[in-house]
Amino acid sequence: MALTYTNVYNDYILEPLREIFRIEFASLKMYMDRDYRERGAKWLNLIPIGEANVSIRSKSQLTEYAANLRYYQFHTVERDRGWYRDMTEIVEQFKRLLANKSNFTVLGTWVNQNGTWGSTTTVWSAALDTYCWHDMQVTINYNPELSEVEEAVGKKLSVVEINLTFKHEEVYA
Repeated sequence: MALTYTNVYNDYILEPLREIFRIEFASLKMYMDRDYRERGAKWLNLIPIGEANVSIRSKSQLTEYAANLRYYQFHTVERDRGWYRDMTEIVEQFKRLLANKSNFTVLGTWVNQNGTWGSTTTVWSAALDTYCWHDMQVTINYNPELSEVEEAVGKKLSVVEINLTFKHEEVYA
């Protein structure tokens, strides 16, 4: 008997996130580059970080997934002051997007259950037919560690790092 499976990370995690951002920020391109590459004035880079089995049961499997989303803004001149205003504004838009699009449909119906915002963290839930996300956590870093290439660009480049972790339960038929 052939093994059947679903590429959960791509089909139920990465692609729906890409689709949500693509629809809301049509002019803001999203890439999945492993290393930094200059892509214009403003862009997003989504990087899958990893996954860990939390619990394997007879009829389901609970897995925790992690992804890193970086927002890049390139300036024509070096900026010492005011750089954070643009960055905090776009992050507030991202947070609002996740809250407002909690009923967004790509592969099923998503339901927001008691979504709460902290200063830099949110937890929310979404249900996708026989699939379920829960305990999603969004952590914002306005001063992320930069690679040597990013560092070489200097103060013309502003970067915000958004770390996403959440659990996904796959229920077997």
